[in-house]
Formats: sequence, C-alpha cells, structure tokens
Amino acid sequence: MKPAPFDRQGVSLDDVIDFTPELKAEAVKIASEYQLGPIFTPPSVFDANGKKGTLQLPAATGGSNWQGGAVDPETGILYVSSVTNPSVIALYKDGKRSDMDYISGAGADSLPKRGEARNIGPQGLPLIKPPWGRITAIDLNTGDHVWMKANGQAPEYIRNHPAMKGIDLSQAGNPERAPLLVTKALLFAGDGSGLFAAGPGGGGPMFRAMDKKTGNVVFEMKLPGNETGIPMTYMAGGKQYIVVAVGANGVPAQLVALAVQ
Repeated sequence: MKPAPFDRQGVSLDDVIDFTPELKAEAVKIASEYQLGPIFTPPSVFDANGKKGTLQLPAATGGSNWQGGAVDPETGILYVSSVTNPSVIALYKDGKRSDMDYISGAGADSLPKRGEARNIGPQGLPLIKPPWGRITAIDLNTGDHVWMKANGQAPEYIRNHPAMKGIDLSQAGNPERAPLLVTKALLFAGDGSGLFAAGPGGGGPMFRAMDKKTGNVVFEMKLPGNETGIPMTYMAGGKQYIVVAVGANGVPAQLVALAVQ
C-alpha cells in the first residue's frame, strides 16, 4: 500500500535504541515493562500482568501535528515533518477522581502523563531509535518516498551524555516538528518552537534552506529565537522574501525577514 508511513508505527523490541550493547539491554528491559504492539494497540490497565501501560507510537500528539506539511504543486511532492517518540497510554482506577471503573492518566510516579514529553529510556535517553525528528518527501503521483532526512541535531543533553561518547549522532534529528515552506528550488525548515516538543530538548533557533530534490542542506543560520510559526514568502520590488515568526522563553516575539538572492 502506498504511500508508506512517514514515521514509525507501533512498537517492538527491535525499535529500542542500540547505540551500545549495554544501552540496548537496558532499553529492552524497560520496554518489556510495557505492553507493545502495532499501531492501534489499545490502552492497557496499569499494573495488570506487571505492565505499566501500553507504549503508543506515534505518540498521543501524533508523528506530525499542527505544523502540517508543504506541497509543491509543480512536482506533486509533499514534504512532511514528524517526530518519533512514544507515549504511555494506560488505564487505572482512581475512585477519588471518577466513579467510572477506569480512567486514563497517571496512576503512579513511574507512569508518564498521557502524551508527556519525558524520556523513559535508559539513563534518561530516548527509548526509541532515531531519527527523533525527520522530514520525508513523498511523491503524490506515485506514492513513493523520494527521500527522508533527519532534521537538525540531537538535543545537547544527548550529545553530551557520557553514554554517547564516540557515538555518531549526525542523523539523530531534533525531537520537534519543523514548520516547512517550499519554493521553486528550496525547502525551508527549522528546529521548531520547542513549545510542543515530543521530547526534552526539542526545538531551537536554527533555520535551514534545503535542496528540495535531495533534502541536502545548502544554507543554515541562527535566528534570534525559535521558529514559532509556519514561514511565509512574498515578492516586493522584484525580490523574494522569507518571513519567519520567532520567539522563546525570555525572547520577545518578532518577525524576521530574509531576502532570497
């Protein structure tokens, strides 16, 4: 069936991180504490059969979200950004909050809230393999994937983690959905706002121009804040401009206009 999924669907032990044998063994042990299965595996009862709930991938907030995608009307190619991060979906009894037999939520400190951006992997690392943030180009005429690229860098806390020393994280990606804009030659993307990140450390101020045919980065710059909205483009005086809304905690909201030379 085409097109193929643009991000991982469902969770198995083959999906856990395997940077080192030790990390993989820890990740397998952690994942085994949850109910695993394909996409649409239903929520499970917390602490039933020793399980802490069901691992859902994509997460409760999806692989993609409000950032959506960008479609090139000339080529029929869709560019979509997504994140790879599981959420825990569990049912538990709480007579103080509801007279229903079961409710969804956090019944114990070890159970993340539904859709919570928190890593449950070994040593505070993500449980699932990267890329944690990606951009996929899909040909809508054929249903084929043209390319897939990790978007941005892994968060600093992962790059500086002692267990990651000597590990190649160049294709790990940033755990945030990139707002996208496509033009005749380029695809514009950024680290994203970080306000809706799917994992700790998501988002950032980097903004990129990519070759839309290959996904290769041709230009990269640092904005004064995180990209908080979808980029827009317009012509003025015979010159094309790209405008990006930026902001962050402690950074005033503003618009940044870039000229395309």
